[in-house]
Amino acid sequence: MQKQPEHRFPTVCLSQRIMALETTALFAAHERGRLRAEIPREDANAAGLFQPPTIADGIKDVGDGIRVISVAGILSHGETDPFVRWWYGMLESDEVADALDAAAADPGVRAVVLDLNSPGGYVTGTPELAEAIARFSALKPILAHTSTLACSGAYWIGSSATYFYATGSALVGSVGVFSTHVDWSAYYAQFGISIDVFRAGANKAAGIAGTKYTDAQRELLQEEIDALGVQFRAHVTDRRPNVDSSILDGRVLYGSAAVSAGLIDAVADLKTAIADAATLADSAQKKEKR
Repeated sequence: MQKQPEHRFPTVCLSQRIMALETTALFAAHERGRLRAEIPREDANAAGLFQPPTIADGIKDVGDGIRVISVAGILSHGETDPFVRWWYGMLESDEVADALDAAAADPGVRAVVLDLNSPGGYVTGTPELAEAIARFSALKPILAHTSTLACSGAYWIGSSATYFYATGSALVGSVGVFSTHVDWSAYYAQFGISIDVFRAGANKAAGIAGTKYTDAQRELLQEEIDALGVQFRAHVTDRRPNVDSSILDGRVLYGSAAVSAGLIDAVADLKTAIADAATLADSAQKKEKR
């Protein structure tokens, strides 16, 4: 007798979400969550391993009026399940926006450095965070920097900064969006399980577990994906007019190649980004005094 299907880990929690995410990082995040789940709960609780990341963990004033805001993990929006957030290492985009609002209102903060370590995440919330960063840049200098990766949704928000730096071995880009649908219908059929859907509206419950998309539903979903891709690319080309538009096709680039393609401005470490943020803040204050 075949074993009944088990859903021990949240492998499909993100299916059918439209993502701005570098896909290899999703599998890495899932594996990290799986390994965490093997740790005895008492030990994990003592170590704080079941707590999802918060923006408060990554805010640091480094002197001279410069605030570093660390954006680490998969960007989420409205994800209320703390287990899912912990499993994938998710950071709520609204928390980043709130941190920027606080920095904008704080007279002691002259400039911000966004320290990015993220493969991206949900499309939902990402364009709004990108616009919040663009608004902040009109008030105070803001530099984006990554020494690891700033891909997809993380690149979307980073491209809104005044300048964008990365180390030589960091990955940036992955401009594009995607969604997945796991078709369980053949698998369920092995156990004599079939799914009937009674719907009002041709696209209601499209792709529900155990069913296939119709051709019309697939076409509609692809249209949504295409529209979001256009929005993503338009934002990047607006904020970075010198970018090579031919590389805005989902590929990722390392530091120097990213500079050549116009994705970032310079190959530099975080200390340089902080020093340059201070220089920009000095220049902005001199202009105000004139």
